[in-house]
Amino acid sequence: PILHRPGRVVTLELAQHGIGGGAGGAAGGGAGNFNDIFLPVIQGLSPEPGSFHMLVYDRWGNLIFESWDENFGWDGYSENGKLLPLGVYVYKLDLKFIDGSATIRIGDVTLIR
Repeated sequence: PILHRPGRVVTLELAQHGIGGGAGGAAGGGAGNFNDIFLPVIQGLSPEPGSFHMLVYDRWGNLIFESWDENFGWDGYSENGKLLPLGVYVYKLDLKFIDGSATIRIGDVTLIR
């Protein structure tokens, strides 16, 4: 899906260095350089600290990844460097925009190799 209002665009689609999730989103955690990082493409994000917050959970609701940096996405690995199992993971984005608006987006991404 694409959200568009004057001054902001949030695009959750495939990109060369990241995938925005949603139904059918997928992230590779294996060899190669295509779609190895799950990272939504966001325009119009406020430059203030805390304007981007991404969380990724496993199917049991355990937090497996967290980022406060819009340039730092999830690579399919755990905190201790272990490649996580194939499957569906849930992401939550908490975003604040330069126009003062905010949104929370929840979706899923499928980890494949």
